[in-house]
Amino acid sequence: MSISNKGGALTAVYWIVVIVLSIFAAVISWNWVDPDGLFSFIGFLLVCGILCTIANFIAMGLVSLIERMR
Repeated sequence: MSISNKGGALTAVYWIVVIVLSIFAAVISWNWVDPDGLFSFIGFLLVCGILCTIANFIAMGLVSLIERMR
């Protein structure tokens, strides 16, 4: 695999991992907050945002680890 293709593949892996982890974070936060009104929905959005940010950092770490292994 050439150097130019390596960056594209890692970008694709990064986005797939981010999407999967973000969906997982949204499901966890929905079950945790269980919104039934406006304020609990705002709480859900805050918790989901925090968990998605953590998921983004995890995805960056995984891609960085994969890049170092190559």
